[in-house]
Amino acid sequence: MMVSNFNIRVYGIVRNHLGEILIAEEKYKDQILTKFVGGGLEKGEGLHAGLKREFKEELALEIEIGNLFYVNDFLQISYFKPEDQIISFYYEVTLLEKLDIAVLNKKNKGQQVLHWKNLYNYPTAQLSLPIDKVVLDLLKQKA
Repeated sequence: MMVSNFNIRVYGIVRNHLGEILIAEEKYKDQILTKFVGGGLEKGEGLHAGLKREFKEELALEIEIGNLFYVNDFLQISYFKPEDQIISFYYEVTLLEKLDIAVLNKKNKGQQVLHWKNLYNYPTAQLSLPIDKVVLDLLKQKA
């Protein structure tokens, strides 16, 4: 199948005071995706606005966006839409409010479950998205 669309994604890399990273398990089309927090950019939306919206929707929190950490420089075809080419932007993010994972996970009723994961011993293979795996490996190299 020919690629006919770009699918722009934007994700946040959040670390806590222990250096752990925030990982989400999200239900999508009868599957559980293990991924960084974030998602698809909407038409007419800038990268920062899209990332802030995603964190507001998924975590109900305000964020401060730091440095751009990674943009995939290889062809990634969408697993869910084979006509889409995925372009993903990953930013370092600071939460401006306290994240209470237990309360948020209960409120989400299993649609999304959040975890803090140790960067050094979290297996890359546990992430669902190919570009997320590249980012996790880069985080481990730079740590």
